[in-house]
Amino acid sequence: MKVEFEDEVLDLEGGISVRELLINLNVDSDRYIVLKDRKMADLDCFLDDDSEVLIIKAVVGG
Repeated sequence: MKVEFEDEVLDLEGGISVRELLINLNVDSDRYIVLKDRKMADLDCFLDDDSEVLIIKAVVGG
C-alpha cells in the first residue's frame, strides 16, 4: 500500500488495520487523521495492498 506521511511516501505491505499502521509508525491516533482512498478511515478500517493512505496532522484551535 502507498502511505503518505509527513512529506514522505512509504510503500508498505497491506493486511493490517489503521490502528496497527499507526502503532507501527509510532503515530498518536489522537493527533492525526487517516484517509484511505480519499475517505476518512476509522482505527478499525482494514488496509490492503491496493490502499492509498494519507496521514495528516489534525489542526485544533480557536
